[in-house]
Amino acid sequence: MLMSLHWCCHWCRHVIVGVMLSVVKASWWILDERVSLLVVGVVGFW
Repeated sequence: MLMSLHWCCHWCRHVIVGVMLSVVKASWWILDERVSLLVVGVVGFW
């Protein structure tokens, strides 16, 4: 019982970490797109 509970917690943690990494990657990609547009806009403005 205890081992299966431990395994479940480990699996849940693994899933949570994976989801967090996916969210970070997605938000970083969106942020990167915006930063690229901003840099292009500033360079074009100057």
